[in-house]
Amino acid sequence: MKNIFKAITQQEMARQARIVEIATLAVFAILVGVVIWLWQFKIELTQPGPDGGRMVIEQINVFELLLSKK
Repeated sequence: MKNIFKAITQQEMARQARIVEIATLAVFAILVGVVIWLWQFKIELTQPGPDGGRMVIEQINVFELLLSKK
């Protein structure tokens, strides 16, 4: 990791800015991918069922759970 930063700082400013821009776009793309994956991931809300098991009440995604006031 130290060698990567040393190699970047030894280049001219325009090239450094381009490398930082590409790295920022890559991190943003990964973040968008994680958010999309979390949006698709469903959490099952359950309650005790009549036969002693668990009964699924609702399936919601993580963001709906975080934003709900239930």
